[in-house]
Amino acid sequence: FVGENKQTLSVKHAEHDMTPVTSLAEVDEADEFYYDKTTGFVTMAVSHFSDFVVAYKAPVAAVGTKAFYSLESAVEAAKADDPAEAETVVLIRDVKEAATVSEAVAINLNGKTVSDLTVNANVVIDDTASEGKVEKLTVGAEANIVVSDGAVDAEDIHGETQNIAFTGNGGNEEELPYEAAIGELKYLTVAAAVKAAKAGDTVTLLKNVEFSNSIVVDKELVLDLNGKT
Repeated sequence: FVGENKQTLSVKHAEHDMTPVTSLAEVDEADEFYYDKTTGFVTMAVSHFSDFVVAYKAPVAAVGTKAFYSLESAVEAAKADDPAEAETVVLIRDVKEAATVSEAVAINLNGKTVSDLTVNANVVIDDTASEGKVEKLTVGAEANIVVSDGAVDAEDIHGETQNIAFTGNGGNEEELPYEAAIGELKYLTVAAAVKAAKAGDTVTLLKNVEFSNSIVVDKELVLDLNGKT
């Protein structure tokens, strides 16, 4: 078993290239093999037992045991009619090409880097390895993003920055770019927190703030100054 949906798969047996065939029924000569992309199994016919090596193009991401060669194709496979039931896309290697996510999913950076990501949906970006990074994140008008601390730097966020929140323990609040929080979610600006808040929520200041523009509050909120001004 090598996993589903592998591309350009080849097999060497006793240092000799085996011959691929197009169906399981055709595997009847020594040194022939068949790879079933649906099940992820390789079936081989050999004249004797010895070491063999399976090689394939490294995929970009995985959803469960299935591999994908672009972030977009992985997201398409992970989505569900109910966003709460969507599967998690786990990165396998760095994504160097620009990618756009327009479906509600969770993405685990898994310690890898995404060079240029545009998000137009409800997306959670996590990093279980704590070393992953989105080098450029463009937030669309329809996006609602939650990102784990450290996965993207504030100066690398573009577009509708009020549509992004952060979670996790990122260090001293005064040294971080967040101005306000609602519960465990932190926001780059007070205005972003006010926009995201639901009626009755408490918006907590995380640092002293000086407003250059007024903020319109059109719902009942509690503002916790938290010792800040």
